[in-house]
Amino acid sequence: APGGHAMFIGRLSEEKGVIHLLDAWRLLNRADKRLVIVGDGPELPNLRAYAERHHLSNVTFTGFLKPDRQREVWAGAAFTIVPSIWMEPFGMVVLESWANARAVVAHKIGALPELITHGETGLLVEPFQPQLLADALNRAFNSPDECKAMAEAGGRLVQTRFTKARWLEQIGTIYWKMGFKPSSAA
Repeated sequence: APGGHAMFIGRLSEEKGVIHLLDAWRLLNRADKRLVIVGDGPELPNLRAYAERHHLSNVTFTGFLKPDRQREVWAGAAFTIVPSIWMEPFGMVVLESWANARAVVAHKIGALPELITHGETGLLVEPFQPQLLADALNRAFNSPDECKAMAEAGGRLVQTRFTKARWLEQIGTIYWKMGFKPSSAA
């Protein structure tokens, strides 16, 4: 959604790095833009207090939303943010973002750089550097055509590289190499 909001969706726990996202949001200082944080978890009270303390009135916390309500938030999102600060093992939210035709701004940590190609399927920044994240958010807001192209490229990956058939083929190969053979008795 060109001109839409930025979106975080996930569990609000320390390792997800949402406090670092709020640091970057404060530095971004764009009263004309909105950040929507979808999710619940142990960090929610701390995050709300931070937003209030720093007068971040353009940050909305929705709490947990069921999938039908999530669609409304996805519809208004320009892009998503994955500010994880731990060695994220895969990042399903990246695939979810691409499946919802949204580009991703993420920290360059764990498996995220293996999923996201900087400038092609999303934007990657070094973690623990809020100004770099703020700059990437600003770039995403100011470049709706680039975000659309990155979202489309990510969507193509979801349709080709991350399908159920491909997963079954790859896991079958692993089992075969480990000596597990398909049973002839059915």
